[in-house]
Amino acid sequence: MRRLRIGLIGAGTIAQSAHLPAFRRLAGELELVAIADVRAEVAADAARRFGAEAWYVDYRELLSRPDIDLVDICTPEFLHGEQAVAAAEAGKHVLCEKPMASTLQEADAMIAAARRNGVKLMIGHSRRFTRRYQEVARLIQEGVIGEVRLVRENERRPRAMYGRLELPVSHWVPEGERPWLASAAYSQGAALTNAVHETDLARWFTGQEANQFAAGSLMRSPTYARLAQLQARAVDPVQRRYVEAMQIALSEELPTLPLYYRRFYWIYDSRK
Repeated sequence: MRRLRIGLIGAGTIAQSAHLPAFRRLAGELELVAIADVRAEVAADAARRFGAEAWYVDYRELLSRPDIDLVDICTPEFLHGEQAVAAAEAGKHVLCEKPMASTLQEADAMIAAARRNGVKLMIGHSRRFTRRYQEVARLIQEGVIGEVRLVRENERRPRAMYGRLELPVSHWVPEGERPWLASAAYSQGAALTNAVHETDLARWFTGQEANQFAAGSLMRSPTYARLAQLQARAVDPVQRRYVEAMQIALSEELPTLPLYYRRFYWIYDSRK
């Protein structure tokens, strides 16, 4: 069977820590053909280290290659819609990092482009492939856990996870708007960028979609003043109410302890 030929767009942290090493481990099934990144030195270095035959600064050059079957999009979320639609229009299957897009309109456009061009579109909701969560889903499906009434998740992330300035710096945005995660022009905040994992798990475990939304934010450190303003718009903590009083409540914090990272998950069912 012919190996699936991959082109990767965005050679930043998530690409080099997860996607590219995975492609290397699956070398018998996949072939990394090309990498695109707005930083030429990053694209060239990643291509050299992970065995891609070509690299580009303009991702459209990568999409023009007829020998690429699937495009892996690892850029910041505000670029997903444009790049995924372009990839689908070029006849490429698309694997896109979470979150899917910045707006519902962009997400709908991605789906429409994939259907129109007969290609597959997959969003990287990686926790569905984690054994612990697969076991929870199995217990729910088999009735070992009763009807799910409440899903609650609490996650605390260390400031160190967000880089030296506590937030990732992306060269895909103008210098004055960096770090992009704290820029209202480019980011929808932690509820979309990070908590999308928990929202997806709640959808999976309950089999239902959210129909009411509430959000709030409490940020104590002046270091995060820009982020706090953004979080209040959409974010943190996030409560999403489901039909029949189902609810997911998520609290994602940036504590002062530099190496503190904990995740807690509770599922409340209908059993008495």
